[in-house]
Amino acid sequence: MFRIGDVCLKIAGRDAGLVGVVVKIEENGYLLLDGQVRRRAVNPIHVEPIGRNVKIKENATHEEVVEALKKLGIEVKPRGEPKQHGPRPRKQRKISKKKEEKEREKKKVVEKQEKEEQKTTEKQEEKEG
Repeated sequence: MFRIGDVCLKIAGRDAGLVGVVVKIEENGYLLLDGQVRRRAVNPIHVEPIGRNVKIKENATHEEVVEALKKLGIEVKPRGEPKQHGPRPRKQRKISKKKEEKEREKKKVVEKQEKEEQKTTEKQEEKEG
């Protein structure tokens, strides 16, 4: 039914609607597909042949399959590198309204003290100068 090199359309699963090439027929009847689909063994029930065939050897590499599909005019997206994950975000504790108000008051007091210190230093500089 299927032969090595048959171009097929995946009709079920995550890769449904994508084109692949039969790279190997396994003993249990499953097909090893590669191309636009992820390289994996699939049930022949989930694959529909589209009537095209490419010349590849059994267990051909992904690059060989891509080149064969390019000759048919089927473009395959290059496989990217794995996603790089950044540091895990940490939860910040919620601050109650009372604590928030206290913190604001502390900031105001500190600002007033700094202003007063500036005024006193300015007055002392004026007296000296």
